Amino acid sequence: MRPAQKRGTVSINDFEQLKVIGRGGFSRVVLARKKDTGQLYAIKILKKERIVKEKKIKPLLSERKILEDLKTHPFIIKMHWAFHSHSELFFVMDLCTGGELFFHLVQNRKFDEGLTKFYMTELLMGMEYLHERDIVFRDLKPENILVDLDGHLRIADFGLSKKIPNREKSYSFCGSPEYLSPEMINNAMGHDRRLDIYCLGVLLYEMLTGLPPFYDEDHQKMFGKVLTEKPKLN
Repeated sequence: MRPAQKRGTVSINDFEQLKVIGRGGFSRVVLARKKDTGQLYAIKILKKERIVKEKKIKPLLSERKILEDLKTHPFIIKMHWAFHSHSELFFVMDLCTGGELFFHLVQNRKFDEGLTKFYMTELLMGMEYLHERDIVFRDLKPENILVDLDGHLRIADFGLSKKIPNREKSYSFCGSPEYLSPEMINNAMGHDRRLDIYCLGVLLYEMLTGLPPFYDEDHQKMFGKVLTEKPKLN
């Protein structure tokens, strides 16, 4: 049985918290060292009070269940343990020292075709693994892709992911504006795993050009372009 599924075996007291390495809307991520082994991990820490106040209990439990059910995969982030204290929840994850793909894209403005092919191959393999297990990621973007020590990618942050069996659809509205697909914008249609394929296409375009294909600071104008225009490929 994987450690993340064992209760009461590990607590935050087993780790030395070294520094904060990231912050999200509902969490912070700290670099931590496990005291008995010296191994470094990234621990995602969430305040219970905030989760209850924002009504995020159900998606958080879904995220944990998805992460627990995933086997080790080279291009998917791994959760080693999940536990809680009186006031906080903890997800102990792989440490990816390269940070977010977003950081590298901003630094380079765009990637050349060789590096883009390399990254897309890894993302396609990771996404195929998720879809084989009926998991639709639903929020693929550079901020949710990490770079490990060896320069390989890891799909991370399953907060919006959902199990959607093949031939079924979900009608919840979620995602990041620049990456919303036509069926998500037109939410009455519902969405399935093809949503992730659309997001892969947007990410491919952004890696080659530096911006998503229909980017506009005015989100309503951008949504209109997604529904009515074709991306410029010159």
